[in-house]
Amino acid sequence: MSGRAAVGPGRVQDVDVLRGFALFGILLVNAQLMAGPYTAFGGGPHASGADRAAAWAVTATTTLYQLFSFLFGYSFVLQERSGQPGGGSAGRHLRRTAGLFGLGALHAVLLYSGDILMTYAVLGLVLYGLRGLSPGPRCGSRSVWWRASRCCCWGTGC
Repeated sequence: MSGRAAVGPGRVQDVDVLRGFALFGILLVNAQLMAGPYTAFGGGPHASGADRAAAWAVTATTTLYQLFSFLFGYSFVLQERSGQPGGGSAGRHLRRTAGLFGLGALHAVLLYSGDILMTYAVLGLVLYGLRGLSPGPRCGSRSVWWRASRCCCWGTGC
């Protein structure tokens, strides 16, 4: 039996497990951030060592953001490969992206203003637009995107 068991037609269970693990870690980090500013730094100046250790352990799970981002791109590739040979995956991709944006908007309005799902939806549209580029133009667009992200970060102070 191989480690890549298919759950449904063309679905890879390992990716789903990793995505669930990453989402659980992101949930822990977001819960910590929603609890208040002192919680994110170990409970404030009078916190015990156990509180600080727990806060550090949860903060260490922020590395799961990178795993989730990688899986977002990998799932895009899997979705493209499973599409129709004539390129019939546009409708499915746009439906999923619209659903992701809608869920993100609801989550941002009702629960947590630091939601990232809408950002993933917009980046999913950008990714879809860049899917057919050959490696040469991709390198140039990477440079442009890197510079644009640096400008955005400098503008917001990150």
